[in-house]
Amino acid sequence: MEISIVDKGTIKIKGKNVSFIVSPTSSMPKTPADAILFLKNLDNADSLASKVADARVMIKGPGSYEIGGARVSAVRAGSGLFYSLNIDGLNISLGNTSGAQMLQDIASSSVLVLDVDSDFKETMISSFEPSVAVLFGDKADAALKLLGKEHQTVSKFTQSADKLPTDLQVVLLK
Repeated sequence: MEISIVDKGTIKIKGKNVSFIVSPTSSMPKTPADAILFLKNLDNADSLASKVADARVMIKGPGSYEIGGARVSAVRAGSGLFYSLNIDGLNISLGNTSGAQMLQDIASSSVLVLDVDSDFKETMISSFEPSVAVLFGDKADAALKLLGKEHQTVSKFTQSADKLPTDLQVVLLK
């Protein structure tokens, strides 16, 4: 599974058989993907979806889905959505920090992907018990300072289910 930055605030999650664009923007280049995931409720979601080529599915509400062999579950979290994905044997939690604050009973995940769009608390990571925390967004640098952990800064991050670290690995996508 690979996670990469497409544009400021937009990432692409790619598995062996499926790819997702998360939170497309009007300034991003036209990018191919199988599905589009929105973290926030947006009035212009349909027009932003035109920036994604070949998308078969656009998810902007709660529910359970299967796309290209990947299981996707979306739950309402504040004014947006929080996702649980299973891609290539990895359990991935995906959302933004404003939504993470709302979730109480959270299942642990192998990889936590957070758009740091609001104030950050360390418990937003520790409650998920991830092996890897991938941070991106406007306030990701401030979150890293608060965490005080070593991290790597990359534009593309790759992880496989059989090579998960034993200690928390923190990644900043830029």
